[in-house]
Amino acid sequence: MMKGIKKLCALALTFSLVLSPFAGYEKEEVRADDTLPLKYVTSEQNFRDYIDANGYVKKEVIKEKWNAYGSVYKVVLPEAGRLYVSCMAEFGYAEMEVFSNYSLTAKVGDVKNHELITEDMEHFDLPKGNYYLRPHRWNGYDPLNVYTCVGFKPKSGKMKDTAVYSKTKDVATAVNVKTVSSESGFMKAIMDDSATASQDVYPADESKYSAPHKFKVDTDGWLYIAASDPNGCVDLQLYSNVDMSAAFDCFGDSEIINSESIHKVYIKKGTYYYRGKRWNYYKDVVPFTTFIGFVPTGNNIKVSSIKKSADGCSAKITFTTAKKGNLRVQKGAIQSRNIANDKSWHTDTRANVIPGRTATVTANGTYSVRLEDPNGLYSMKSFKVSGLKTSAPSAPKITSAKRNAQTVSGTCQAYMKVTVKISNKSYTVSANSKGKWTLKLSSKLKKNTVIKAVAKNSAKKSSKTTTYKVK
Repeated sequence: MMKGIKKLCALALTFSLVLSPFAGYEKEEVRADDTLPLKYVTSEQNFRDYIDANGYVKKEVIKEKWNAYGSVYKVVLPEAGRLYVSCMAEFGYAEMEVFSNYSLTAKVGDVKNHELITEDMEHFDLPKGNYYLRPHRWNGYDPLNVYTCVGFKPKSGKMKDTAVYSKTKDVATAVNVKTVSSESGFMKAIMDDSATASQDVYPADESKYSAPHKFKVDTDGWLYIAASDPNGCVDLQLYSNVDMSAAFDCFGDSEIINSESIHKVYIKKGTYYYRGKRWNYYKDVVPFTTFIGFVPTGNNIKVSSIKKSADGCSAKITFTTAKKGNLRVQKGAIQSRNIANDKSWHTDTRANVIPGRTATVTANGTYSVRLEDPNGLYSMKSFKVSGLKTSAPSAPKITSAKRNAQTVSGTCQAYMKVTVKISNKSYTVSANSKGKWTLKLSSKLKKNTVIKAVAKNSAKKSSKTTTYKVK
């Protein structure tokens, strides 16, 4: 009996040893603070706005040089949907790897970093489950700050308020912003010192930044910014969040302030931060000056009215503009960073340029409108259209078409256009509010004449064809 028990134990031990290589995947050990909070969003622009409004950004410092990995972070998707991931690191020296298993063997994809968080976003359409993110640095020798933020658009469309915000202490010094109307106005403000925002001395160590500053704008518009340094040794970095991770751009300074050294960027209403980073510490440490001007454009476009058609299938949108220039209307929410992007606005065609100041739309959803300024100071606004009927009309009925009669009558949905074809001739009539329509003919109908009728709504959707033979 004892020998039998020993044999069983030996077999069990052997079996466990055989299994051990296959059971070698580590048990999940992601700490609670490494589970990233998931912000529910409706679009990429909405995700971007969350980051700009000091949404939660996970910071990690990767100290190892050149080629190293950071910690593993967990993301829990409560249902199927779209996962948005943003990644930010200096000089584009990082990427964020996304996996569907903790052993990090099933990669979903990568989020490449290009310095600007406005560009460093990717989305993945995924089923419900747990996912894992791991930052990877691929270049550089200084400690690298990597910032991560995640958003979620549920496939069901059911939204939850899941906002978690940054706890970073705001230590930036507030500065004033000079309101100007153009680049020449900004240059004039520099000359009379009214555009001077700050003067700083950066540390001698090139890896360190100057003191941070912040400014606030109450509407969307164009920011003019420039930095002047006698030695030309500072890069000015502009951010949209208190963590100073969501970078808009890095502006090189200049010894001479002119049109080439002035930078222009479109920003939305909010608070912005900037600081200087010295990139050459072999020269003397001297103060550098920052100049800021702002052209407000938030009120340049207004949606005066949204008027639905009689059949409820289309709508006319009337705009009021403060300036002259072409208006383009594009389906979807164009991201603010793409306001001057020709590809996003399809400027290779005039199909979306509206005559006058009224556009007709035939679908529900979000739209973007852009006012084109000859100087490139575009204005943009988003608006929504809802409640439009989106289905094709029902086929019309022919209720009266008798031999020797000179009329054809029928019914359809209210306010439809009805095209009637008789003997290769086409006629168009309109249905009234009760859906009744009548076509008057110049000659009498003959027996066995074939009549075909199609209803069309204001969205130019057509019904099936109704065929009728005169008796």
